[in-house]
Amino acid sequence: MTKSAAVFDVDKLTWMNGQILRSLPDDEVSSLVREHLAATGRVAADGGAAAAAWSADVAGVAKKSLSLVADAGAEVDALLAYPLQETLASGEVNDVVADGLGDVAAAVLAAWDDGSLAAACASDGGADVKAWFKAVGKAQERKGKRLFMPLRVCLTGRAHGPDVPAMMNLVRRAEADGVLGEAGSAALVPLAARMEALRAAAAKGFGA
Repeated sequence: MTKSAAVFDVDKLTWMNGQILRSLPDDEVSSLVREHLAATGRVAADGGAAAAAWSADVAGVAKKSLSLVADAGAEVDALLAYPLQETLASGEVNDVVADGLGDVAAAVLAAWDDGSLAAACASDGGADVKAWFKAVGKAQERKGKRLFMPLRVCLTGRAHGPDVPAMMNLVRRAEADGVLGEAGSAALVPLAARMEALRAAAAKGFGA
């Protein structure tokens, strides 16, 4: 006991908690994440094996960025949302817009219209999405950041985030497998709605 006030560093404690989470076995983190997602209505509590597998894959994608188990809720909200207009309005993708975002968006929309994008997203694990990315890059003569950044913006509505093929696989399964609870269903922007929003933004020159 001392007369001076105790110092309680919340930021350091949160950081330490994140280190502990990342050191835990994957199955333990998955269990904690699923419990939180079910408790907050993002994942169906009675979703069975599909919900358990989906939560486990969310945990795998998000594990490196989690400081608290509760952070998984924000990760799922970001995964399910499609804030394209907000991202464009922020100005953070102005360079991507200037570097031919419209051309990449046209390729994405053409692939949606002919069914090839939906088919790629329907595969497990995101492998077909990666193959589709490569095909777009070859057709557009793009690679690296000049390919992945505009594709990320088109498909997720964001400039940053986890691996895009993994995210698209999770979105497709969220739509098709009945894994979401009430809160998760309310947050979900399906692929078709994303493409409608992308088409509308492209028609306006992405705010230009």
